[in-house]
Amino acid sequence: MAKAFKMVMTGDKAIDKALLKIAGKQETAKHVNKFMRKATRAAVKEIVMPKVKARVPVETGELESSLTVRALKRSRTRLGSGVTLKGGDAPGEFKNPLFAGDTFYGGFLEFGFKQRDGGFYPPDQWLRIPLYTSEQQVKAKVIAALKAWIRSAGVKIK
Repeated sequence: MAKAFKMVMTGDKAIDKALLKIAGKQETAKHVNKFMRKATRAAVKEIVMPKVKARVPVETGELESSLTVRALKRSRTRLGSGVTLKGGDAPGEFKNPLFAGDTFYGGFLEFGFKQRDGGFYPPDQWLRIPLYTSEQQVKAKVIAALKAWIRSAGVKIK
């Protein structure tokens, strides 16, 4: 018995219907997911990364050189990419890569921190603001890539 396949990728009924046709032709939804990972990564690299690089605090250049685009943790319900810092899993109490490795201070600059003398260093938000303000542009770029991919598979869509 064949496995049932249900997918809602974009919320756009025409695109979703076309994706179902492609997935039927190409064995499984694995191909659609692979394409979506590539499309979101390319969109984040092209749109978000330059904005982050323009805002990153530069003193030694280490933060800027450690910026990278990574896929979100795999899940059945979401798929995408984001800008983060290079480095392995964060040790200890911090599970955020912004607080790991030689660039651990990037997280403190992003979120702010209390100083020993009782003062407070305000958050710089060099990473979150470009990410949040680029959301619509990234969505539009991914949807345009999806439409082009669907057309290349011979499925008509407006």
